[in-house]
Amino acid sequence: MEIMFAGEGLTDLVNEKTNFPTQVSEQKAWNEDNATAMLLISTSLEFLQLQTVVACKKAAEMWDILKIIHGQRSSVNNITLKQHFFSYKMSSTDSISQHISKTESLAQALSDVREPVSDVDKIAKVLGSLPPKYGAFVTAWDPYEENKQTFQNLTSRLLKEELKFSQDDDTAYQNSTTKSSRYK
Repeated sequence: MEIMFAGEGLTDLVNEKTNFPTQVSEQKAWNEDNATAMLLISTSLEFLQLQTVVACKKAAEMWDILKIIHGQRSSVNNITLKQHFFSYKMSSTDSISQHISKTESLAQALSDVREPVSDVDKIAKVLGSLPPKYGAFVTAWDPYEENKQTFQNLTSRLLKEELKFSQDDDTAYQNSTTKSSRYK
């Protein structure tokens, strides 16, 4: 976020080094910059995080709240984040892309508190938290060439596997519909 603020020239605004101007001619520009910073922050947050800052009127307020919530570098916060990462399982209602996204979000949260998660850890987390129907996929991944066992390849192959399951489900549904219409 700080890089985005710097790129837009908003660093001083979000760090409250620039106050609301007294000159009417400068107020419009300040309001536009504030709105831009608030938009940058809002669009970078997940829904639950957004709820903590939705009532803020200034980007600096939003940034301060987020720094308090997410800036804690205590061992308790690190342990809690690690517990979330290690206990996470794919929900039966999630798609593979949602599962991968949640895993990456949890890994990023750990990285944000200086507990980096390697690609190997993310791969292990994704594979270990898949539902049982992906058992054959997990078994097939093991002998896969080590230099090809990347997080990007895993994502790509899992998306293909999900598509195959979806097509198999469609075929099974069409077959059951055809059979049931014969008996009417």
